[in-house]
Amino acid sequence: MAGLRIRAVPLAIAVLAIALVSCEDPHALDPQPAATPASAAAVTFRTADGQTLDGRLWQNDPTRILIYLHEYREDQTRWWPVAEEPIGGQPSMLAFDFRGHGASTGAADDLAGMTQDVQAAIQFARGRGFQRVALMGAGMGAAAGMVAVAHDPSIGVIGLSMPIEFGGLNPLEVAPLFAGRLVVIAAEDDVSARYSFEQLIAAAQVPPERRDLVKGHAHGVDLLAGSTGFSVRRFYEKALPGLLRR
Repeated sequence: MAGLRIRAVPLAIAVLAIALVSCEDPHALDPQPAATPASAAAVTFRTADGQTLDGRLWQNDPTRILIYLHEYREDQTRWWPVAEEPIGGQPSMLAFDFRGHGASTGAADDLAGMTQDVQAAIQFARGRGFQRVALMGAGMGAAAGMVAVAHDPSIGVIGLSMPIEFGGLNPLEVAPLFAGRLVVIAAEDDVSARYSFEQLIAAAQVPPERRDLVKGHAHGVDLLAGSTGFSVRRFYEKALPGLLRR
């Protein structure tokens, strides 16, 4: 038995070393690029500070669009299965890679710059003729979305597991500006997300029909799968037309 323990130590150290090296690489945990869905078009657009962002556009309604914002260390492909499923009213949809993620240029740790990414996506959408825009983000993506459009009352935000603070992005600080244009969803056993949920709905005065605390511990886009998936999808689909009428 002692011999087994001695041999296990180097193995554990090796595994830990690999994990640490991976964490130092901002792209190490990013999903690998996937083939573009047949129903989407590959697009690119540039930010105000010169980064090139890679995205996919699902063209449905020519005037309304929902823009998906992924989490830190993920990429737009997390949203592709969601965008491929029918949604009430069939708005057009756009998913893109934040700077330093997926196929986009820039640094993954430039969190402040990600608000420019959101603004560039909105500008791109409006340049394509979409007059009504809403954002749907998970984790960091939701935080960046809220900060980016805090002073644009025409745009509403749906946040999945949204933090009240992420690397200098502070949704809680701007939440009072979002009365009537914020939808917040989290799982009750996702402790940090639940705490943020409670803080955000109080600060933004989110009414019951626009807040959903579901059972379980699913986080981010995973809230749209498994046992919570159907009810969460129906919940935000009901709220979405109101956000897109702003």
